[in-house]
Amino acid sequence: MTSQLLGLRRPVALAAIGAGLAYGLLARFVFGHDAAEGLLDGVMTCSFIFVVPFVIGFVAAYVHPGDGLGMRRAVVLAWAAGTLTIFFAMGLAWEGLICAVVWLPVFLLMAALGGLNAWGLRRASGGRRPLVLASFAIAPFVVAPLEAQLPTPNRIRVVENRIEIAADAATVWTQIREVPPIAPEELGPSFAHRIGFPRPIEARLVGEGVGSVR
Repeated sequence: MTSQLLGLRRPVALAAIGAGLAYGLLARFVFGHDAAEGLLDGVMTCSFIFVVPFVIGFVAAYVHPGDGLGMRRAVVLAWAAGTLTIFFAMGLAWEGLICAVVWLPVFLLMAALGGLNAWGLRRASGGRRPLVLASFAIAPFVVAPLEAQLPTPNRIRVVENRIEIAADAATVWTQIREVPPIAPEELGPSFAHRIGFPRPIEARLVGEGVGSVR
């Protein structure tokens, strides 16, 4: 099915997709490695979240040897490489289902843009240029250290919910001070919990008055 969509022989399609996949797994390994801490600032950065999937899509579309690379084919190659990267990262326990579900729309969008960019550059230059490929491949590793030098944004937000209860404060406080253990059947099915968000178990208040920990 993949080779039919791409209009290529299967080995050619798999080679292009495999190049994007290999790059994606290498980038995930490097960004997540302890030795890169402080230099690349890990995977929770714009460099990794946005630039890496862009380059995955670019690599997958740029390296395929066919001369008839079109827009649609470039996007399909990019999406295939990007999707496989996420699945392999989950299989290697580098990412959880939560990250995959939240990241996948952004990942596919950026990979598609990378594939289209590769298509445009190949069309403008009349072919592939190793220096162009290398420049894009190292882009996340150049951008990440620059991003690490930027000050971390600090924002304080206040969210309020107000419910009027016909009781005095002391009575209400005894009801919300602690939450007894919650049985799984009390919560029912939830998509958020199915993809890995933790279920609430109970709530305890340690201490009295200001400074207590809940």
